[in-house]
Amino acid sequence: MGNEKPEFSTFSYIAMMALAGVGSGTVYWAFLEWSYYIKTPPFAIEAGSVTAAEWAVTYSLHHWGGSLPGQSTPLPQFLSCILSILEKTAH
Repeated sequence: MGNEKPEFSTFSYIAMMALAGVGSGTVYWAFLEWSYYIKTPPFAIEAGSVTAAEWAVTYSLHHWGGSLPGQSTPLPQFLSCILSILEKTAH
């Protein structure tokens, strides 16, 4: 306040607000998303089934494998694909 120079630049404040949003999303939704998809799975899958749990894990890995765009890698998709193939060949 007053005539002092701000501690942070405008860009720094905007970056802090954006990353606070990413952080709060990670803390809240990343840890709850799997339970949402088990209770309300897509594609008319029975809620609470093993298939619903598989979709829940797959969606969570897809959405939160890298919480920032720069960190996103194909690793979660690759692991999901390999696990799916291994499961199908095990039966």
